[in-house]
Amino acid sequence: MNPTAADSGVFDVAALVATRLDAINGRSREEAGLRILKVTEEAGEAAAAWIGTIGQNPRKGITHTTADVADELADVVLTALVAIASIDHDPQQVIGACVDKVTARLDHTYPRPTPPADIDSTVVDPVMVAHYGDLLHEAAHGVDCDCRPQVRRQFTRYVEALLCWLTRDGRLTGPNRAG
Repeated sequence: MNPTAADSGVFDVAALVATRLDAINGRSREEAGLRILKVTEEAGEAAAAWIGTIGQNPRKGITHTTADVADELADVVLTALVAIASIDHDPQQVIGACVDKVTARLDHTYPRPTPPADIDSTVVDPVMVAHYGDLLHEAAHGVDCDCRPQVRRQFTRYVEALLCWLTRDGRLTGPNRAG
């Protein structure tokens, strides 16, 4: 990490970027709008990196890593902070208010579910991923679908990516299965 950026803080860097953009491009309503649209552009790059991480495009395959996705998401965050500063609001106050709002409703809006008694921790294995990929494909396309094998594999990749995202250590809470 760049020590200068770490020392000055993300909010200071966002203010500096907004000030420099003001000096170069001015501070019109249209310029502020373009800075807001830039957030969408950066979000699109994060989405493209995720697509490349899971290999969603069969022609391209896997082209990115989760580190690439994280980098793109960081671009989204910084670009959003610059956009907030560009419409004459203090990004630190806006983010603080947002965090307070979300924190206040965490316990009420997002309660932790209590797992049923028959749930046990099961290692996520390729057989389970393939099984759920097939179920997802059948739910989306029907049992008698004549999709190309790449399309069927893509559903398995979606399930695998989702399970990897939901678990950090390769374990997933799932129903007990008979040996």
